[in-house]
Amino acid sequence: MEDKDTCLMTNTAVTAAAGTTDYLSAGAVQNAPGANLYMRFDCTTTCDSATDAAVVTCSIQADDNTSFSTPTTLAASGGLAIGSANLIANGTTLVPIPYNSVPAEKYIRGYISPATENLTAGKFSVCIVTNPARNL
Repeated sequence: MEDKDTCLMTNTAVTAAAGTTDYLSAGAVQNAPGANLYMRFDCTTTCDSATDAAVVTCSIQADDNTSFSTPTTLAASGGLAIGSANLIANGTTLVPIPYNSVPAEKYIRGYISPATENLTAGKFSVCIVTNPARNL
């Protein structure tokens, strides 16, 4: 299930490493194990890079401040290569939101980071969802 208030970025161009345009304050609440919460990274425009060598990682970061000056990575996808089903238009990457044992790290956001080379094209929407379809 998706709620507009848990969408952290909508159809936004990403060429270099970037956090979502919004973040969520979890307050003192920590995600319980087995809560089936995921961060869904939807590729809305097919990703490309100059020599097709880019590898993209989608991750979940937490921090104790909204500027994310000292982020902690809670979870991450594996490296996704240009041309993979996850990085074409309508491709999706699901990253489970793990239990965060540090209550001070109450702000969470998505983070998209290309490696090897920056992207020349690619747009993403990022939402927190519960019980997503796993056959994506």
